[in-house]
Amino acid sequence: MNGIGEKNRIEVSKFWTWIDEDGVIHTEVKPNAEIFIEDAKENSKIVNSLGEEGTGLLVDSREIKSMTREARQFFTVRNRSSKINVIAIVTRSPVSKIIANFFLGVNKPDMPCKLFNSKEKALVWVNETLISEN
Repeated sequence: MNGIGEKNRIEVSKFWTWIDEDGVIHTEVKPNAEIFIEDAKENSKIVNSLGEEGTGLLVDSREIKSMTREARQFFTVRNRSSKINVIAIVTRSPVSKIIANFFLGVNKPDMPCKLFNSKEKALVWVNETLISEN
């Protein structure tokens, strides 16, 4: 961990979450985490407590072990309030790529969402997408 806002990160059972100096929210899945609906709701409360309306979210899912169908559906933000306008998901392992691709393909979030294998590229895309939407 070496992000700007990480010294102020919030830790919950399966995630670390913080906001950077540009107002982008970062959430990082803890190593070998198995994400259930309760975990999704817990982290979403933290994400929605940070930042301004219309912000971006960078999700680092590289260390995830699994995620339930209910958690994936919850994370799509459909039919619920959220400050998030754009989501970048960083993947590395075959498991994280499968989960992320399934999330994007089946659950189809209500906002721009893209996969990356680099946090730096993901952050650039989030910021550029937010600028182009305003």
